[in-house]
Amino acid sequence: MNEPKGTIQVELTFKAWLLKQTERKDAIGKLAQAMSKMEYTYTPRRKNDEHKKWADIITRHGEVRHVVAFNQAWREYQIAKEAAIAAAPA
Repeated sequence: MNEPKGTIQVELTFKAWLLKQTERKDAIGKLAQAMSKMEYTYTPRRKNDEHKKWADIITRHGEVRHVVAFNQAWREYQIAKEAAIAAAPA
């Protein structure tokens, strides 16, 4: 990437965030555990939309209870991503 010297790119993907949640004792933890064990593929046809990609994976390979957990997990992930960006040195 062509970034100026001294800058750090903050890239927190949903997958990376979700896989760190496997020890949780709630629905998000169960979703993380299920997704960590599942083999899934996704070939996007359009511009990479991470939310749509994961929504498709969850609805194709997960269970109904995973959809509710995904919605909450996505909100928490967005907060964590914004915090990581805010904490990154300029």
